[in-house]
Amino acid sequence: MAKRSDDAGKALEFIIVHFLQRRFGEKALLKGVTDENQLKDSKKFECLPVDQQEYYILQSKKIVDWLITRFSLGAMPFYIDRLEDFAARKGDITDIRLIQNEKIINLSIKHNHKAVKHQRPRSIAQWCGYEKKSPPDRAFRASYKQVANLFLEKALALKADAITFKEIKDIQKDFIEKELYEEVCLIVKDFITTYCNTEKHVAFLFNFLIGKHDYYKVIVKRDAVEILDFVDIPVPKTVVASIKDVKYVHLHFSNDWEITMRVHTASSKLGDSLKFDSQPTKIDVVEEKL
Repeated sequence: MAKRSDDAGKALEFIIVHFLQRRFGEKALLKGVTDENQLKDSKKFECLPVDQQEYYILQSKKIVDWLITRFSLGAMPFYIDRLEDFAARKGDITDIRLIQNEKIINLSIKHNHKAVKHQRPRSIAQWCGYEKKSPPDRAFRASYKQVANLFLEKALALKADAITFKEIKDIQKDFIEKELYEEVCLIVKDFITTYCNTEKHVAFLFNFLIGKHDYYKVIVKRDAVEILDFVDIPVPKTVVASIKDVKYVHLHFSNDWEITMRVHTASSKLGDSLKFDSQPTKIDVVEEKL
């Protein structure tokens, strides 16, 4: 089986591109490192359970048919470009880019979820458009370090030789949520309220979370494919941040989009390695189901 969810995601990208190549042959030209990635990720596909392979194949064929119907893909030769993960850090969350003549079709491929971002709280100043080591960045990192150090001190007071978060949770079920998650959510909310209060910084935050390029979010499920049209989305001018439960930061943008960010540990080992799982909870886009 695939070792990580990331492996399954890469396997899904592989099989979509594979069927594009099978359908269009020499008209489908691989760009950049796509050929190398296809070879590497074919092995990840082979490691998936057979039933998962089967519905990946079924849904990939539907996606190819949709591309033909929606964009007349294949009417002339086109390029297929599988983007590297670092592109997302620059605001381009495209996984597969198709270039036919002057038309660009960006696809963000997801398996079973609508998450828009999995970002680390430590770099929140960069989410909002501030440079590293700028005063806002330094201020947040200092607050984050203080929260993390205090949590670790209290955790080791519960169990001096603790190595994992699980050991602490086994002693006090809600300790991590109250002493770490809630405190991190509070400083994140306060930072957005204080420093993300101009149109420029709100736009930067929104584009960081949603993506700064037009694209189609393709969500592959066992029983269907959902496609969300993230094209020509109006950029908001303001954002209101609030705490929702102890581990959620809720963002309400003035374009009537809402995004909820859930904080969670990014490692099993006790420490300050955290991530946010950011999900759109209210959006205004065209949806299709295949």
